[in-house]
Amino acid sequence: MCILIKPIIEAEALDDYKLKLTFENGEIKVADFKEYAFRGGIFKPLENPAFFKRVSANGDTCVIWPQDIDFCGGCLYEDSIPYAEYLENEKVAIETDLTEEELAELDEAGEEYRKNPASIIPLEAVLKEEYQI
Repeated sequence: MCILIKPIIEAEALDDYKLKLTFENGEIKVADFKEYAFRGGIFKPLENPAFFKRVSANGDTCVIWPQDIDFCGGCLYEDSIPYAEYLENEKVAIETDLTEEELAELDEAGEEYRKNPASIIPLEAVLKEEYQI
C-alpha cells in the first residue's frame, strides 16, 4: 500500500526510466519508473523515452505528463533512493563498466567481508594459485 509522504515540487526524467524527484521538504530522491512505464494502457506513451522526458510535477502529490497521464507520488517516495546514493551508484557503474548484476555481486561480497573478513581469499593467494607466481 502506498501512502503520500511529501508533495512533489519538481520532477526530472533521468536515463533508464528513472525520475529525480524534489519533495516539498527539500528531500531529493530517485525512483525507478520502468515497471510503470511499460504497463501499457494509459501509460503506453511513456514507453517512448522522448515522451517520458516530458514529466513535470503538479506541485501537489503527482508527477504528470501530457495526455492527462499522472501518477501518485506516494509509491514513488517509498520505493525511491536518496539522490546522493543514486549518484554514487552511477559513479561506480561508470568507473567500472560493470552491470547491475555484477555490482550486486560485489555488494554481497563486500557485506560478507564486513561480517567475516577471513572469508575473503587475499588477491596474492589467488594470483599465486592461478598464475603460479
